[in-house]
Amino acid sequence: MAGKPQMTPEELSRTIVTLRKYSHLTFREACRKMDIADGSLRYMLERIVPRYAKERPDLDWKVPVFSMKAGGVDLGHTIDEKVGDHNIRLREEVRELRQQLASYDREYADHKFIKSKLFELKDELVTPPEWLVNKKKSIKSPGIPVMMWSDWHWAEVVDKAQVNGVNEYDLDIAHHRLKNLVERTIVLLRNYMVSPSYEGVIINLGGDMLSGNIHEELVSTNAVPIMAAVVDLWGSLEWAINEMANEFGKVAVFCVTGNHGRDTKKIQAKDRAFTSFDWLVYAQLQHTFRKDKRVTIIAPSASDILYQVYGHRFLLTHGDQFRGGDGLIGHIGPVKRGQRKKLSRNSEIGMEFDTMIHGHFHTYSPGDRIIGNGSLVGYNEYSAQNNFEFERPRQALWIVNPEHGITYHLPVYVDDPEKPEEKTVWVSWMEAK
Repeated sequence: MAGKPQMTPEELSRTIVTLRKYSHLTFREACRKMDIADGSLRYMLERIVPRYAKERPDLDWKVPVFSMKAGGVDLGHTIDEKVGDHNIRLREEVRELRQQLASYDREYADHKFIKSKLFELKDELVTPPEWLVNKKKSIKSPGIPVMMWSDWHWAEVVDKAQVNGVNEYDLDIAHHRLKNLVERTIVLLRNYMVSPSYEGVIINLGGDMLSGNIHEELVSTNAVPIMAAVVDLWGSLEWAINEMANEFGKVAVFCVTGNHGRDTKKIQAKDRAFTSFDWLVYAQLQHTFRKDKRVTIIAPSASDILYQVYGHRFLLTHGDQFRGGDGLIGHIGPVKRGQRKKLSRNSEIGMEFDTMIHGHFHTYSPGDRIIGNGSLVGYNEYSAQNNFEFERPRQALWIVNPEHGITYHLPVYVDDPEKPEEKTVWVSWMEAK
């Protein structure tokens, strides 16, 4: 109170008891009867009583309800109601803090919830199967076959007339080419290799598996909407992986996302995987094969994945990070620069690699340090408009030997080229005149 010392808890409690005797009056009239300034008492009831009530809960702090307004201030609240209001404010603050925490933790919480609750999957930190890393002293096998499946552009439609008749693509052709890919891979590994016995095979799903909706022209020309394409691709990949498991016994699948499957206008650094329909397909595959001990599917949230085969270290990335180039060397310069930058970055954190695998450019380029993949979709209108070199649709396949590393490169052609009408000899040359 102005000009007077603050009341002790006992004094203020007794004042409240007295105040209840005048609850039939207005608050201002009650203060006059008690010879207390209404403004000072109102201050103590609103500010001091909540603190005293916590310190001395043994005292009487029940403030009477005055139904009339005094001095333009509504005093029709008990101390219990005041405390209740305070609790409501605290609950609101807690709710806001929880929302902020959820936002900060979204990168981890969201995908863990999706994988654990919706797909019943374990955490993404999966240890690759032992058969990939254990070297055997003696082996009667060429090694471990490694496949790169990427740039399928599932549901894209390529009009033959718009690419000078060199290619055509739709969902029916996509299914046919996938069947060719699986069957011809098996034929190459079983019929064209000496001692074709393998511990297992590796499939790299390198992104751009779907055509997506990243351009208006794709939205208007794709064979089916994006979710229908997701379901169709999921079923097709399930069949293909099953065929590989039935043929070779063990299958390890490593997955990264591309740029075509995104559901954002521009490719994002944050939440790249969780804004991609590629990743949705991978999560569905993990769910499908979660009880199949033959198949291991690893789909991290990062844009790159590092793994080893008999000690040979591979870095799988899609390749959309590599930009630039010119009309003479094309994508070679950006890819080489990108490989150097990734190698430098990984060397600083103890994640060195021997060979980088990438897709994105639809150009098959086998090598020891860099392996570039072709595509399933083949030459399309974008390639023709930009005057890119023609390339038949094909996917990369190579073998890793426990002693020598990468030995064989076996491109798998998935189209059905027209057979020449005339038979040709196995070799010919021109004689000087």
